[in-house]
Amino acid sequence: MQWDNFFFGPVRLGEHVLADFQQWLDQLDEPFSTVHVLVDSNTLTHCLPELMSQVPALAQCEVLEVDPGEETKSMAIVEQCWMSLLETGADRQSLLISLGGGVVTDLGGMLASTFMRGIAHVSIPTSLLGMVDAGIGGKHGVNVFGVKNLAGCFLESVYVAIWPGFLSTLPDEQFRAGFAEVVKHAILSGGELWEAVQGLTHLRDSGSMIDMAAQVKIQAVAADPFENSDSRKALNLGHGLAHAIETVSQGQVSHGDAVASGLWMEVAMAENLALIDPDDVAAIHAVLDRHWPRCTFTEGLWEALQSDKKRSKSKVMLSLSVGIGKGIAMTEVQAKDVHSVIAHHVAS
Repeated sequence: MQWDNFFFGPVRLGEHVLADFQQWLDQLDEPFSTVHVLVDSNTLTHCLPELMSQVPALAQCEVLEVDPGEETKSMAIVEQCWMSLLETGADRQSLLISLGGGVVTDLGGMLASTFMRGIAHVSIPTSLLGMVDAGIGGKHGVNVFGVKNLAGCFLESVYVAIWPGFLSTLPDEQFRAGFAEVVKHAILSGGELWEAVQGLTHLRDSGSMIDMAAQVKIQAVAADPFENSDSRKALNLGHGLAHAIETVSQGQVSHGDAVASGLWMEVAMAENLALIDPDDVAAIHAVLDRHWPRCTFTEGLWEALQSDKKRSKSKVMLSLSVGIGKGIAMTEVQAKDVHSVIAHHVAS
């Protein structure tokens, strides 16, 4: 599967995408002056050797290694990577490849967009979460002052390669984290993807949904590349409270698990505000309860929401579902709305 006319760069998915990437590099009119691959310690061990074997053009690349985990998304790490790029000869004609999950692709996009005012960037997501969401779409960022993605950018990648073979390197918890984004996309799209999500028993089988889930993301971004309307903001479904959970848990809850809890509470909030049919809420909750425990980090969520970048004119605005396959309504919420669904989430 391929999407060649995507605003933020061509996206290729399939068994042969790494060989296709090699061919793309070979056919460039002007080769890159230097190539740098950003990895974390996990993808350095489990993914980089496979990439190098399938893409021999990278034999002379420079490798930048960072620690895994959300705390790596910081300006301090960006500065360290700037220095590493300088020391390894990067210039305006260089290429940076982000090989990793959502943290690596977020950090890599931010790094590429700011080094020497911008160098070429390729995204090769290695996690389920990255393949269906974080690694595509052009949004990148780092956490500042304890606020999720407070500093960030939109950046066009010159190539996005999604090779499902990397999924075999993932532990079970990474499948669960990525599946939360698949569920989000299924709520937005309904139809075949929602039916697949409802029928899933084993999380490791969720890799079969990458094509459908990625297409939901790509269509939303294509309609609204810079998030100026509700089309792309639909992708924030569940993420308002998810980012608040990540903040108050100080990184103890993964992004995917936080999204699952955020989805649970935000669809409950939509029901309280008469935006969504109760039957849809019950169906969504059933899927989430099958795969995730309830979140225990609920103190301070309202305060964290007030610091989130999704605020608009001092109002807390959330993308709330209006039904499976029916999209979202941007809705102003109050403290009482949040506290009510927290109590419901914890008690039920």
